[in-house]
Amino acid sequence: MKKGALIFYIAISAAVLGLYILFFVSKGGEEKATTAVSAGGAKSVIAYVNIDTVLAKYDMAADLNKSLQDKTKKIENEFGSKVQNFQREAVDFQDKAQKGLITRSQAEEMQGRLQQKQQSLSQQENQYRMQLAEEQQVALRNIHSKIVDFLKEYNKTKGYSVIVSTTLYGGPVLVGNAALDITDDVIKGLNDTYKSSK
Repeated sequence: MKKGALIFYIAISAAVLGLYILFFVSKGGEEKATTAVSAGGAKSVIAYVNIDTVLAKYDMAADLNKSLQDKTKKIENEFGSKVQNFQREAVDFQDKAQKGLITRSQAEEMQGRLQQKQQSLSQQENQYRMQLAEEQQVALRNIHSKIVDFLKEYNKTKGYSVIVSTTLYGGPVLVGNAALDITDDVIKGLNDTYKSSK
């Protein structure tokens, strides 16, 4: 997996996991798992979703990640070209200055232009970083929103009291009954919904 994709999935996992303990209360529905009696005597059913697996197999997450990678590569190529042009100008300036091919006033003028270009490149680099970070955050929020919306609909027929998320390396659920794991069901539903919306 490429570095950019790994960072994207880690960021998604962290963002979704941080927001992701979802409480769903429903009047009925089938019970896939064991029930526990609370202090008030009401039964509650808990299910969990492995968010790492969902993100790895959710087509929308893969498409958004590819789109971000393509945009990042395009920006890197465009910016890299500008940096190379700047470096050529700087080398040309140094060469002319060392060989005495320009006057002192010409050297000062050229040096001033190079400094301005360097500042401009630095500002552009910061703008690109902010733009990509913002687009990544929007992608994370879109993915989170789609997962939550799907689970709300999904839970109308399932009737779980709580759906929590877990990860491959920890999370709220460290050990769980496999019957409580609805990950595959959720992935299938998310991908079916995504395909039908395209």
